[in-house]
Order: sequence, then C-alpha cells, then structure tokens
Amino acid sequence: ASAGDEAAGAKANENGEQKKEGEQADGEGETKDGDKKEAPPPPPPHGDKTPWQVFTETLKTEFSASKEWNESTKQLGGTIHDFTQNPNVQRAKSAYTKTTDAAASGAATVLKTTGKAIGQ
Repeated sequence: ASAGDEAAGAKANENGEQKKEGEQADGEGETKDGDKKEAPPPPPPHGDKTPWQVFTETLKTEFSASKEWNESTKQLGGTIHDFTQNPNVQRAKSAYTKTTDAAASGAATVLKTTGKAIGQ
C-alpha cells in the first residue's frame, strides 16, 4: 500500500500539485505515510464514576421512583374502593348483571332448541 501511495505522490509532484508537509494525504484521517489516525475512544457515559457508584445511584433513584409509584397506587386504590362502594355504581352493576344473565339464559334456551332440531 505504501508503494502505491509513493507512486501517487510522485504523480502529484509531477503534475505540480505539491502538498505541504503535515497536510493529510488522499483520504481523511490518513497521514502522508499512509497510517490511519485512530479517533480517541468516546468518554464513558457516567464520567469518572466507578461501576459501583453508578449502580448505587441507579438503585437510589429507582427506590425513590418506586416510593412515588407505591404512594400514587395507594391513592388510586383508595379512590377505586370509594367508587365501587358508591350506591349508584352498585345499582348499575346489579342491573348489568341481571341483564347479562337474562340474555345468557335466553340464548341458552334458543341454542338448546336449535340443537334438538338439528339433532332430529
């Protein structure tokens, strides 16, 4: 690869396209000798903290979020309990149950008679 670079460099010099020393060659990230410069590694996502410090901080934040979740769930549970104990809701629930039971029993009798007719 370096022989090809030298030949390309010689051609460029012949054509009057001289490059100053320190300028990059054909490809970006390549030096005049054909060596590629490696990009520095990305910084760690948590800075200079150790894995243990990151773990303990994450655990603390999850516990605080969990406490908030539990408190809001308890409040919601209390509200649901109040809602289900409301007399209007209980009446509506019993009416719904009666209606669905009547519809189910009616459908069952129709299916029985239809099944008997098909069987005969």
